[in-house]
Amino acid sequence: MESAHPNIGGLGCRVIGNEKEQGKIESILDATLKSPLGGSNGQFAIFDEEGPTNVPAFALHLRSALEAVNGWDESFLTSQDSDLSMRMLNAGYKLFRTPETLVKMRRRSSFRSWFLMSHRYGFWRTKVLLKHPQRLVLREFLPLLGLLASALLLMISANLALIPIIAYGGVLLLSGLAHLKKGISHAVGVPFSLFLLHTGFTLGLIDGCVRKGRASRDRS
Repeated sequence: MESAHPNIGGLGCRVIGNEKEQGKIESILDATLKSPLGGSNGQFAIFDEEGPTNVPAFALHLRSALEAVNGWDESFLTSQDSDLSMRMLNAGYKLFRTPETLVKMRRRSSFRSWFLMSHRYGFWRTKVLLKHPQRLVLREFLPLLGLLASALLLMISANLALIPIIAYGGVLLLSGLAHLKKGISHAVGVPFSLFLLHTGFTLGLIDGCVRKGRASRDRS
């Protein structure tokens, strides 16, 4: 790959859940991350072909490229990979990912830790965006935009303000029905997990504007 892409700076892998050793909640969260409403283009991206990416997961970096951008920024307690990837891209390096290498990751084992993780990711996404605006992914802001839309519509009519909320509820309901074949636990659990993800991430985005970071409390 290095010969085909002389400007390569790093190569990431595909991250999957460890389905053979999953508890019920872990299975629900794994299904949530596979949902179009719960996945992302970063660490939990689902892909089948090798190709370029902005933020490769668990990447191997070319040492010369790493040194050229002054290595990791340890002020980021989370999202160090996003910051490093943005600096590498800005320096002219290319980043890739391959599905040939898999990393099995245990999912969170409680909804509380899932919510805290979602908040942490949103918090540090704000910190990364303040430094690298090009890291913006619009769909990550859709829950926040929906909330703002409801607030604006409330100034006109309470009934109009319900439209985005009802639409969101309908989407969650459809996501539950899509997982009904895995049982009632997934039909209820996936929409609930999506709600926690969107709420936690959005609160984290806002929190990141006003507070400094600290060590995580969701590693369980």
